[in-house]
Amino acid sequence: MAHHMHWSRLWPDGGVLLAVVLLAGCGQTFTSPSAPIHSSTPAPTYTAAPAQPLRWQAHSLPAPMSDPKPGLSLANTGTAWICAPHGASAEVWVTRDGAQHWQRVSDVTASGRVDSCSVVSDQIDPSTAVVQMAQQQPGCCALPAIPYALKGTRDGGQTWAGMNGPLSEISSLATYHGVSYAIFHGPFADASPGIFAFAASSDSLHTWRRLDDLLANQGADPADARAVRDIWVNPATGEILVHTQTSVIWSDRFLVSDNGGATWRDLHAPEADQFLVRAPFAAGLWELCGLRTSSSSMHPDWPMPLVCTLDGGKTWTDRDGVGEYDNEAFALANDGDVLAGDTVGMYRSSPGKSAWEPLGAPPTSTNYYWYEYQPGAGSGAIWALPETSATNAGPATQVYVASYA
Repeated sequence: MAHHMHWSRLWPDGGVLLAVVLLAGCGQTFTSPSAPIHSSTPAPTYTAAPAQPLRWQAHSLPAPMSDPKPGLSLANTGTAWICAPHGASAEVWVTRDGAQHWQRVSDVTASGRVDSCSVVSDQIDPSTAVVQMAQQQPGCCALPAIPYALKGTRDGGQTWAGMNGPLSEISSLATYHGVSYAIFHGPFADASPGIFAFAASSDSLHTWRRLDDLLANQGADPADARAVRDIWVNPATGEILVHTQTSVIWSDRFLVSDNGGATWRDLHAPEADQFLVRAPFAAGLWELCGLRTSSSSMHPDWPMPLVCTLDGGKTWTDRDGVGEYDNEAFALANDGDVLAGDTVGMYRSSPGKSAWEPLGAPPTSTNYYWYEYQPGAGSGAIWALPETSATNAGPATQVYVASYA
């Protein structure tokens, strides 16, 4: 399950992975991270360069990719993880040069036949990742065994160790100064926002302490604390950003902590159907865009532009007139651009612009793609993986990468 920067009001597919609650270890000692370095970086000003067609580079995926839609998990512009079930284990590969070469690391073993697997890579530490595996029970119609196995690595895949998370699936992971923050979820989490857990570990992913209760004093119903849908950590300052969302529509809140989760401040995000978030690559300000892609009887006069902040929530600005490719938007890039892509073309919305600008064609004209953008010190990178199940094709054999500032 790849870590995305794109959230829709429609909950994501539940997939094959189910979960049950695991009780966190009692008596755990939790160490707070080192004091963050507060950034005094001013709000950026952007001068968009002329739109240029993307130059896609095709790279082979490691074999065998028996899953028709393998989960590619990106750690940075060059590092990505992928896994495939193989008997009673998951085979895991990692690339550190933008998919030009793949290294097979140690297999992750399970107690039975692995039916499917996915990797969640760390947002900050490219040597840290977690593999989760669904193990099929004997019999024609048996559900996979639960709980599913979670195993993590802190050494680039040389060794894997079991994890005792508060719930048995993980969707986001970020490690700062030895403390790892993660989002866990349980069975049918796509239909019940209460089945989520925001937790931290200070013992190399082994045991976890929940941090949800620290969000309950933010002027909202304490139940909202159970609905932390995603997290990001600034790799230079240690600031944490969380996205909370309940079953009530347009209840999104973005909260920031600069002290390891002890206290939080609200970015006062506008009501929107979905959001794009870009974590700062270095010391800097949080950048978010809310996409209003539909009107409602609750908001009959609701305009449908992009509403963005590029200064950590101090100001939110409408990008008037932008709307044609809103549903295809997938990322907020380094230069404040919103990126979108479909089967016909790639597009961007720049600050100060009132229309989408073309960025050329997608990698091919015959596939639907899963897109993800990764920021970098210079240029960022767009990764495109064919969604082969959408075209009734065979397993994916290639991934495409393009540089984008």
